[in-house]
Amino acid sequence: MARLALVVPAHSYRGNDFLAAATPHQLTIVTDAEEPLGGDHIVRSSLSLDASETDRLAQVLVERSVEAVIGVDEYSVQLAADVSDRMGLSHGRGEAIRRATHKDQLRSTLDRAELPQPSWHVADSVAAIDVDWLERALGPGPWVLKPLDRTASEGVVRVDASTLAWGRDQLAAVVGSHAPVLAETFVPGAEIAVEAILTDGALEIVTVFDKPDIGDGPTFWEATYLAPSSIPLSVIEEVRVLIERAARALDLHTTPIHAELRLPEGRPVIIELAPRTIGGRCARAIRLDDGRHLEDLVIERALNQPRTIPAARRGGPIGIWMLPTPHDGTFEGLDGVEVAAAIPGVERIEMTTTAGTTVYAPPRTRSYLGFVFVSGRSRRRVLSTLDQVRSVLRPRVAPAS
Repeated sequence: MARLALVVPAHSYRGNDFLAAATPHQLTIVTDAEEPLGGDHIVRSSLSLDASETDRLAQVLVERSVEAVIGVDEYSVQLAADVSDRMGLSHGRGEAIRRATHKDQLRSTLDRAELPQPSWHVADSVAAIDVDWLERALGPGPWVLKPLDRTASEGVVRVDASTLAWGRDQLAAVVGSHAPVLAETFVPGAEIAVEAILTDGALEIVTVFDKPDIGDGPTFWEATYLAPSSIPLSVIEEVRVLIERAARALDLHTTPIHAELRLPEGRPVIIELAPRTIGGRCARAIRLDDGRHLEDLVIERALNQPRTIPAARRGGPIGIWMLPTPHDGTFEGLDGVEVAAAIPGVERIEMTTTAGTTVYAPPRTRSYLGFVFVSGRSRRRVLSTLDQVRSVLRPRVAPAS
């Protein structure tokens, strides 16, 4: 029985699924949560990246003969990698993760590798961004502005000369007016999300999701995921090769990969690439034909026990709707749940926000009110079911005072 450690932040979307997949192993959980999470041993931690905390955790896990350390989400992969390096289980993994998760370092690395991505420039602060600077740095708009250190679509806005003041206000609300910002050219075209597993530098795609309603801004709330993707297999192979080259440039070796790409004129351009699994509850829609889950693949490879990823996926087309927050305020509840749950094709509705929680509308949030999972015989049927669900589910949010 292998000895495994999971780094699980309190309130992580991904914690429970990784904990379930880790059940066959002797499990140590590193967490800042106060409530019990299971496992054979709990190590309380602030989960800070402070060197003294990293050293302490490494010593504790060495004493427990832990063979692999896994961060379950975007908030824990860096600490897990740093601890793994300190334990001698890996070498340089922490720096590779750091390159991939800091947007400016990611862009610099992809530039050196001459891989397709948006043109970009870092502004010293939100307040320093004006139209003249953007046009000098990137050429004519529209442009996309992003915080350097946030995930998902938090703080991400598309602006032009007429909406720049609004965009600066949105960014300042997320990171403050003095924080540096990544400015990019806007890349049009369809957008996809790719879930893949990198094993000793070789990339295997697990699932490709279409994002049929991502749109062109001004915010980029990821409302709907649909699989399997409708893009041609030849383009999917081009995407696979591109992500594998990007991972090599970042010096990533064995890790899950979540990547987002746009397809202007059908050619892939890297928008985001992260050494982690997909966020939220979306991984629950990934169905391998042999019954395994995405978390199983991650754990197997971390323990150097990789098994073949089956080409087939269980079931037909699937769709996920991530419930958006209509406006800032206090979440009071969700109307229409019973009606939506009775719609043919709706598998389940999972709420992740409780009544009384303060919520924010895009782009000031990276959280979702909940998730709706839908299946059907065809993509058209899945999209039709999602439309029906959207017509009956109504979140109640009391406006902020």
